[in-house]
Formats: sequence, C-alpha cells, structure tokens
Amino acid sequence: MMYIYIWNIAEVNMDKYQGVIERLHAIRKDKIQVRKQKADKDRTLAAGLLLKKAFKDLHLEYDKTEFYLDKNGKPFCDAGIKYNISHSGDRIMLIISSEDCGCDVQLIKKGISVDRLPLSHMTEDERESIGREGIIAFFRIWALKESYVKMTGEGLGRDFRTFSALCPDDNVISESLDVSRFESCGSDPYTEYVNKDQEDPGRVCDEYVYAYCINNKDKLNHERDVHIRYITGDL
Repeated sequence: MMYIYIWNIAEVNMDKYQGVIERLHAIRKDKIQVRKQKADKDRTLAAGLLLKKAFKDLHLEYDKTEFYLDKNGKPFCDAGIKYNISHSGDRIMLIISSEDCGCDVQLIKKGISVDRLPLSHMTEDERESIGREGIIAFFRIWALKESYVKMTGEGLGRDFRTFSALCPDDNVISESLDVSRFESCGSDPYTEYVNKDQEDPGRVCDEYVYAYCINNKDKLNHERDVHIRYITGDL
C-alpha cells in the first residue's frame, strides 16, 4: 500500500501556521531554521505540516514517533512506515509506504532552452530522448532519477550517469540484487498544467511533474495499492 499527498500551497498564507512549528519534530524545525528565504521556510514548514496530517489520516501517533537521519541525511522514523518529501514552486509532495520509497516534484519553466540543461548528467539514451521530446522529457527523467536516489538514500551524491530512468523492462531498474520500480508520472493526476497564458488560454507556460520510486518487484495496481490525495488551500 502506498499513499501520495500533493499539496498546492499557492493560495495558502503560511504565516498562520508559524505557531505550529514548535509541534513539529526537531529535524524539521532545524530545517526551517536554517532556511534563509521566506519562500524556502514556507515550503519546509508546509512539508512538515503535510507529514503531520498524513500521520493523523493513517492513525499514526506523530507526537510519539522518533525521527532520525541516516548517514546520508535521509529522514526515517520508528512508526513502521517509510516516507519521503519533495517540494518545488508551490507544490509539496509526500509519499508514504511500507517499502523504501522516494519522490520528486519539479516545476518546469518552459522558457529554458535544452542546450542550457545539464545533459552531461544523463545517459546516452536519456539524452537522445530529450533531443527528440524536448524540455519536458528532461524534467520527467530528472524527477524519476531523483526519486530513485532518494529512495536508495544516496541522494544527489550518486552519479546520474550510472543508471537510466528509461527502463525497457516494464519500468524496473536492476542494480546487483536491488530491484526498484520506477512509476512514471506522465499523466493525470501526476502531470499538472498551470499558469495558462491569459491571451491564449490553451498555451501552457509552466508545468509540474511528479515522480516516485518504490523498492518493490511487483507492479503496483494503482486502483488498489496507490492512494493519492491532492489538497488545495488550508489543511
């Protein structure tokens, strides 16, 4: 079973939640404290609030849970679940599972040209795909790769050239004895179009893409195994 939360905080006044910071776990409070920009502080606070809400929804005792960081800085807890958080722009993404998992959300700015992208971090087949499909392909691949290294706990210290997100074997990536499943988030509700041009409402200016990776050899049945909740406004 897997739970995915996506929170749109575009219209949320995060100032009203400042009093909740003291009720978040110490690691999250420290992350909020070290952020310099208000927008970064707000996103970090929102991530903590979303995790707290998910615990309540799943009947887990947040206040009695101990939270830790592993040697690579990946957070984990003793509540019997695995979780991962990502945020970009006005979106916060949370994944909770019984298996090791990772997630990533990316805000795509369509104005960026392909030649300005860090293609040197991609494998040859990924570069070819980006050459054919353009900037959206880059961010989808990047989100998948980042969700994978977040699942393994390696983070951005992992060389992205050592594995491909374009998995021919039914979205399964194999490394030694480890088998992990990429789930491409390329269709609703995973890919979201926002900020349509006022003069030409059909033209998309920006886009969010979401990706997750779970360490599970069996293909997920999305109707049965994956529960997605999209939240707008206050929690």
